[in-house]
Amino acid sequence: KRYAGINKATNSLIKESDENIITWLVNWIAKKVVVTRNKKIIGVLNAPDKKPTLSTWDDVIKLSDGTLDPAINRLGVYLTNQSGWVALKMVKNAMGDYLIQRDPQGTVGHFINGHQVVVVSDNWLADPASGTHPLYFGDFRDGITLFDRENMSLAVTTEGGDSFVKDQTWIRVIDRFDVELIDVGAFAAGSFKEIANQTANFAASAATTAGK
Repeated sequence: KRYAGINKATNSLIKESDENIITWLVNWIAKKVVVTRNKKIIGVLNAPDKKPTLSTWDDVIKLSDGTLDPAINRLGVYLTNQSGWVALKMVKNAMGDYLIQRDPQGTVGHFINGHQVVVVSDNWLADPASGTHPLYFGDFRDGITLFDRENMSLAVTTEGGDSFVKDQTWIRVIDRFDVELIDVGAFAAGSFKEIANQTANFAASAATTAGK
């Protein structure tokens, strides 16, 4: 697919500014190209048919260990947005300790059940209208492919179109790429509103009860 746009700046601004406005605009456009590509990738994440609703920590573990092929499970990571990450990070065990695991070497962040957790800004991976948080698990490199047909191309003109009449500089950007789902079995999708804290799994013995 072909994506294109035109950004405009007055020649007066370019001439009178001490900053390199053209370079700044080019860098800004490059960031927008990355955002466009990421939005297309995120759009493919909802391809799996089964999207279980998670409510317990066991459900979170099952999303990884009970859904995908074990070969994919070994390479998989969890993916959620910032709101989902905050909710997951608050889940505690019966002793009041957080269940999210820290990387002991402090190099790649946090883990769930030995799998890295990747967090995306809510701006790009928003909660759906239902108010739930998204949670994905899998090997996304195997599941989704970005076909980069042509690197971002830029052209600058002060005469093309109406730029000459309006005394403007126009910057045209063209990007050609596509995003396709390659293997729906490479990742799983779920959602949750709140994950319950774990409770103690032991009961008072008869002897203890009698002693009271």
